[in-house]
Amino acid sequence: MADDPYHHGDLRMAILDAAEALLAEKPIEVISMRELARSAGVSPGAPYHHFKDRSGLIIALCQRGFARLGKELTEKRTSRGVEGMVAGYLSFSGNNPALYRLMFSAEATLGNREAEIHPYASPVADLLFNEIAANTAQDMTHDEELVGVSVWCFMHGLVTLGMATPLKARLGETGLQEFSEEIVGRLVRSRVA
Repeated sequence: MADDPYHHGDLRMAILDAAEALLAEKPIEVISMRELARSAGVSPGAPYHHFKDRSGLIIALCQRGFARLGKELTEKRTSRGVEGMVAGYLSFSGNNPALYRLMFSAEATLGNREAEIHPYASPVADLLFNEIAANTAQDMTHDEELVGVSVWCFMHGLVTLGMATPLKARLGETGLQEFSEEIVGRLVRSRVA
């Protein structure tokens, strides 16, 4: 059945899986729907049954990425709170660098894409902000909101710099995980104290 380009068990999932694999090799802008179909082992028109064009594919990839990131943060938060979420963020971005870059790219916010991705991205930010608020034993105030934004900016910057520059060399013996947990801990503790 997998060799038959006209019959596929879960066509949408197969196309998204193929798109992620291709995305690891090249930018989304150069991946054609025909190449995507070939990679997924389906007919050239099959991707259009689920994605009207590349924009629809980008939206679906980002939605999928934010859903997975949210799941990762939730699982790690359960056992280790904010520090666990830091570990989850680093783990997700490290295991899915191309998808992570797409999720936070200008490409993801073109046209109506941002409106369709926001319902998936916003709950991920809320997880972090709610965990910070839970550690302060009061309702989220402007200060906690700023701490949440600071932690998010720090994590995104750390991941982005870690992908683009020899950041690990600058940290010396301190690993990314240890460094990020220490800095995030300081940010959160400075508000809790």
